[in-house]
Amino acid sequence: MKYLSLLLALPSLLFAQPEVVIIGDDLYLSETVSAENQVTGLLSGEITKRGFTLVNLSEKGSKLSKVSRVVDYAEGKGQLNEAVVIILALGHNDVKTQENVKAIQRNLIKTIESIQAKQPQAEIILAGVRARNSEASEAYRKEFETVYFLVAADKKVALIQDQLQAIEGDLSLMTEKGELTEEGHLALAKNVWRVLRTKLSTAPKPAPKTVEPKVNAPEVTEPTDS
Repeated sequence: MKYLSLLLALPSLLFAQPEVVIIGDDLYLSETVSAENQVTGLLSGEITKRGFTLVNLSEKGSKLSKVSRVVDYAEGKGQLNEAVVIILALGHNDVKTQENVKAIQRNLIKTIESIQAKQPQAEIILAGVRARNSEASEAYRKEFETVYFLVAADKKVALIQDQLQAIEGDLSLMTEKGELTEEGHLALAKNVWRVLRTKLSTAPKPAPKTVEPKVNAPEVTEPTDS
């Protein structure tokens, strides 16, 4: 029986769909917007058209300061094995609590180096945010904003400098609680897609699906009495 189960699993092992993996925070999860209208649902439509699969490993409350733990867990579960693009889209929650910027930078570098060592086939997109929080000092805002640029340049990964560009501050797109509206999810999807589309155009193309040839059964004629 164990050999039968292995044989049944072979098609999925041999022809696994290449994946786009998002490791994000609350921005990539919603309890108020329908699944198809969330940023992941909108991106999934475009990604699927090109033969890839979207895997969302985002967690509510997730922070850049904890990103290495999330990535280590995903790697341990084999969730990054088929990744062709990995989007690190964190920072929104870090700004709220003004996490230590130097620690964030070290953690990001460590995480990207880990991915590049274990999943060298995967392109990495670093999606940043700006520190617009009025409670944060000007010095903190400037230091936080340079983290993404410095890490992306050092590790040679693609950068979305501000994934919330033209979103924060517009109450029709993001509420005062920092939750995206349906229109906000669409705007975020557009910001991410501008960079993701380019990466997918150069990513290894999915293997064509094999179609089993049809075998026509021979016609059976009724015997005739001689």
